[in-house]
Amino acid sequence: MADMSDIQAKDKYLRRMANMSDIQTKDKYLRLSNVAILKVLKELEKTVANKEREHERHQREHERNKLALELEERKLEYEEQQLEHDKQKLEQLRSSLTASTPQQGIDSLPSSLLAQTDDQGTGQPPSNNEISLSME
Repeated sequence: MADMSDIQAKDKYLRRMANMSDIQTKDKYLRLSNVAILKVLKELEKTVANKEREHERHQREHERNKLALELEERKLEYEEQQLEHDKQKLEQLRSSLTASTPQQGIDSLPSSLLAQTDDQGTGQPPSNNEISLSME
């Protein structure tokens, strides 16, 4: 029979081997999990880099749209100023026409002028030349 110390030594040896095996297994798992973690980390880094590029692209697009909007607003302001200027010119023309030409309609023409016909007997009113001649 084996001596008690031999049994204890074998038991101790087996426990150490089991512990070493556990340590090696744990080490393998840790190495595998580290590899997996590194892979996940690299994927996350790629995702973050893609999101940052996308964000920068959106910012540039936003800035372009903002500048385009500002340009359109300036164009609109300019066109509104032009319209206001044109309205003022039109009003000035109306005022000058009203001031220089009395408000006369066909009713204000002399009745003798309206009754005149041409010398050819067509019944048509005389032309401007004929009117000026007949008024002499």
